[in-house]
Amino acid sequence: DQPNVEDTDGDGMPDVWERQNNLDPQRNDGAVDTDRDGLVNSLEYDLNTSPQSPYTGDNLVADVDLDSDGDGVRNAVELKTGTDPAEPVSTDAGVSDGLLDPDNDGVTSIEEEQAGTAD
Repeated sequence: DQPNVEDTDGDGMPDVWERQNNLDPQRNDGAVDTDRDGLVNSLEYDLNTSPQSPYTGDNLVADVDLDSDGDGVRNAVELKTGTDPAEPVSTDAGVSDGLLDPDNDGVTSIEEEQAGTAD
């Protein structure tokens, strides 16, 4: 059996997922941030977080504070620096996002995360 990936409105989110998350599969709402957490609905789908709540899991970690792709850089920082929080390598350079230095200060993103200077 193939999973149901029908996407009636063409917004990048399957209809079944939209219905499960109280979104409208007839309306292109992929670029909408329903829960106002800084992540648009289509990115919430990619990251497997909820578009209806700014938090994930029992410990209520903010979706933007997760490291969804495991590269050592929080989702919020990846969005700010233009890398993809759903992909650990999201640039043409083929280098892990955590090893990039998007602000050109000589410190990689993961080093800034560890030092608490990434925001």
